[in-house]
Amino acid sequence: MTLSYLLEQYKIFRSKDSLKLYNFFSIDKELNWFYYFMQHRNINKPINMFSVLGYRKLIKLIRGKKVFFSGEFLHNNNIAPQINAYADHCVEEVDLSMGYDYINHPNYLRFPLWILFFIRPDATFEDIKKKIDLINNPNYRIKIQKTGFACMIASHDTNGIRRKIVEQLNKIETVTCAGKFLNNTQELSEAEKHIQKHYEKAGEFSFDTFYTLKKEYLKKFKFNICAENASGKGYVTEKLFDAIESACIPIYWGGGDKKDFVEPEIINPKAFLYYEEGKEDKLIEQVKKLNSDKKEYESFMSIPPFKETAPEAIWAMLQEFENRLKNL
Repeated sequence: MTLSYLLEQYKIFRSKDSLKLYNFFSIDKELNWFYYFMQHRNINKPINMFSVLGYRKLIKLIRGKKVFFSGEFLHNNNIAPQINAYADHCVEEVDLSMGYDYINHPNYLRFPLWILFFIRPDATFEDIKKKIDLINNPNYRIKIQKTGFACMIASHDTNGIRRKIVEQLNKIETVTCAGKFLNNTQELSEAEKHIQKHYEKAGEFSFDTFYTLKKEYLKKFKFNICAENASGKGYVTEKLFDAIESACIPIYWGGGDKKDFVEPEIINPKAFLYYEEGKEDKLIEQVKKLNSDKKEYESFMSIPPFKETAPEAIWAMLQEFENRLKNL
């Protein structure tokens, strides 16, 4: 273990926070979904939460109630191979384990990453239902003015899928790439700099602004390329949900075999386009038609992206997470 790593973990250990985050992604406490969730639900008991950005042996060294969470793909991960060591989600070493995978174990709760980006940690059932009803309303999605063709926001492309999709869509119109990968615009990065200056000037953080910046930017585009980092059953991140919430037509890749519906109780598979290697011509024809024919576009946008069971399914996951924390 490096000295800098040990010092950072020791700093967390010595903190007086009831929730201590070890091996986690770097984010200010005020913007962390789990802090906000526990604060709103008056869960003040000491909990140690671990993720994958560090040494697994740390879990055994820390005493107290332990929770593991990862939104990362943990099976044959080519982006960060070291996290493959967490493929079992540490179910035998913690009191509660959470992730995208489907694992039958009393210590495990399926809690995919997209929840943290799509649902506010203080949301009520009525809030969730209201949000989904709004997004499912065709008038809401159709009335959002679209000035751009297609957008992709990605920092890398380890498996080559994102480049392939962009190259295919560039045959129709140029895809706006606002992330680090294939970047051809500074619009999003300039918006992020503006928000950062606002934080520094105001001296405070905004949970809402932090989590909605990308979605507001995507609203300008008809299509959003939202390919996952890997394709595995249950591995669904915020990408598909960001596209849907932004009233884009998602061009999606991921979730394992296509026959395995993506979030079957929540997402309507008819409301997005799916990229399949070897079937690019079919996708191009679909995009061409939707891009050029207003009636076809509005007809597609009239398909509700969420199933009727979505609010109850999401609320059940939140309730189960709350109950598990309170019963640790």
